[in-house]
Amino acid sequence: MRKFLLTALVAVMPMTASGTSYLAPNKLLQVNRVSDTTFEVIEDASSNRQIYWCTAGRYVTDVLRRYQSRIYIARARGPSQTMPGRRAVLFSTVPVGDEPHTPTLTTSKVGAHEGSGYSVRLCEQVAQSRSNR
Repeated sequence: MRKFLLTALVAVMPMTASGTSYLAPNKLLQVNRVSDTTFEVIEDASSNRQIYWCTAGRYVTDVLRRYQSRIYIARARGPSQTMPGRRAVLFSTVPVGDEPHTPTLTTSKVGAHEGSGYSVRLCEQVAQSRSNR
């Protein structure tokens, strides 16, 4: 029992120590909280638009517990403000700009938005493409 508790504590420590970082299931991208309504999805070598949106959707549903929410791009893909030297997309849970909804996933248009449910469903496509490698 003691070993289990220690293992559980060590697993939770990185999340609670900073209180701002999240790693989506299936080893998706890292998310860093910027404010109450904004968060950065940090790029890695395998990043693509689906992975960004999937990770944003998982963060909004898993961490913020917002299941019927829209997710907006607050800053297009570019230098990270939370991890110098890395690239990221800044997402928001409140409207940014007045970009009309388009069915094309993008990480380059401020104001572009998707539903959190749709974004989470993209995770299935991401998992399938990663298992085919």
